[in-house]
Amino acid sequence: MTVEYAQAPGTVMVPHVGASGFSVTSSGGPTQVNLAWEQLLSATTHLGEATHISGEQLSTVQSAAGQLATAPLPLHWRIPLFATRMSLLGVRMIAVKEAVEQGRIAVDTAHEVYRGAEGAARRWMDLGVLVSDAGFVLQNLAGAPLGMGDPWVAYDWATAATVLGGGMLHQHAGGAWPLVRMGQQLSQDALAQEELESHHLQLGEQTTAFEHQGDQSIQHFYQEMGQVSAQGDVAVTVTRDAAGEPVYMVYLPGLDVDPTDINREDGRGYLGYLDAALNDSDQLAGVVDQALAEVGADPGAAVALSGYSLGGIGATNLAASRTLRERYNLRAVSTIGAAGQSRTLPAGTSVVHLQDSRDPVNHILGQAHQESSDRLAITYDFHNEDVGWAGPFGGAHDYGHHMEAIGRLEETPQEHLSPEEQAMLAEFGQLYSGQAQTYVFSADWEQAAAETETEPAG
Repeated sequence: MTVEYAQAPGTVMVPHVGASGFSVTSSGGPTQVNLAWEQLLSATTHLGEATHISGEQLSTVQSAAGQLATAPLPLHWRIPLFATRMSLLGVRMIAVKEAVEQGRIAVDTAHEVYRGAEGAARRWMDLGVLVSDAGFVLQNLAGAPLGMGDPWVAYDWATAATVLGGGMLHQHAGGAWPLVRMGQQLSQDALAQEELESHHLQLGEQTTAFEHQGDQSIQHFYQEMGQVSAQGDVAVTVTRDAAGEPVYMVYLPGLDVDPTDINREDGRGYLGYLDAALNDSDQLAGVVDQALAEVGADPGAAVALSGYSLGGIGATNLAASRTLRERYNLRAVSTIGAAGQSRTLPAGTSVVHLQDSRDPVNHILGQAHQESSDRLAITYDFHNEDVGWAGPFGGAHDYGHHMEAIGRLEETPQEHLSPEEQAMLAEFGQLYSGQAQTYVFSADWEQAAAETETEPAG
């Protein structure tokens, strides 16, 4: 069971300096490569739309010219010639439209291939970081019997390396044997369809509410959210922006599974994982929409999404949810300790992923976060020897560990991030300002009512 960090509201954490120090790497954001790709994709999309409109206009002119040319007495001798020219132009436009469509498909395919190669390269780089940590891990193992090292860092390192390496081997096997990959995908889709068609996620009652003071700090926001996991499954914090307009900050806690009592009705249990990993959190989107309505969010209201671990997967999925995007103004998304996801997210919303290099959950889906000018992954290499044993996912996934790392990052962001990356990091925190009220709700999976056939009367 993943237990989130609990701390009294309003307290401030003092960052702990681990034996390996603190370093940060980042990927994504408004780099020249990402901006160039997005400009190219946008250009091909607009060109396709323009070609479609031109084709519709030409069809209208062709229809009118044809009607005039076939009239019993043409109004002018040049009208049949005009109709012939329009027909020839129509043939040319069809060729142009086909060429533009083929160009758009080629650009989309090239972008997909590039992002796939980029994700694979990122995973090899992640593996290289773990390999470079081997000396530090061995030093801690050797010093542990003398009280001069942390033996648990070896567990974190081995777990992350096993999950990442195993995922890469699995991906390689799928590339080498496409039928194997296809069979795995079909079986996963069938499992998700069977389970999620027979169960529906329902918003429960409000379990609690609490007040706190926002200070535009991501660390402080997540510290306050640390108590949500023990009280419910979905939290909505209501604050106000600089103009005095309400902002609704959704928080989704992590996986909640008790191995001794697996309950399929738990909102963040087995079915919650299936919905997030295999169903794009479609059912979760409906529950979050209901929770926002319960706290008074009107259509068009400013909404921010956040989550830890499983909740981070959900927050990323919801950034692409048509239900939420059409109803609200999605301002920013923040996740901590969430699995990498290679899915493409719509442009226009700042998305920042915060993760530790030795956290195995980063690699649990076998993917890396896809880069874009709006999407930034910040990875810190930070060892906190005070964490100790923190469950099967290791100390690098511990909620409190992430709090300390984020605190260090926010203290001196200029030492680790570019000005553009600092601005992206600050977008979420800036929404957490002034008096804040958090409402916590439960959510449960319910068995769908079985359809029964009735015999006709008589």
